[in-house]
Amino acid sequence: KQQGNSVGEVADTLNFFDSFHFSKAFKHKFGYAPSAVLKNTDQHPTDASPHN
Repeated sequence: KQQGNSVGEVADTLNFFDSFHFSKAFKHKFGYAPSAVLKNTDQHPTDASPHN
């Protein structure tokens, strides 16, 4: 993750139709929403994995 990227910006960069489709695909693949990663990364830049 680069500093300052939103879920929508990441979805656009990866050529998803929109952030909804990206979020749905991400959650299906990893089991948690991309916003959880972005939120956690802002707090702990060296550890981007969410802690369940």
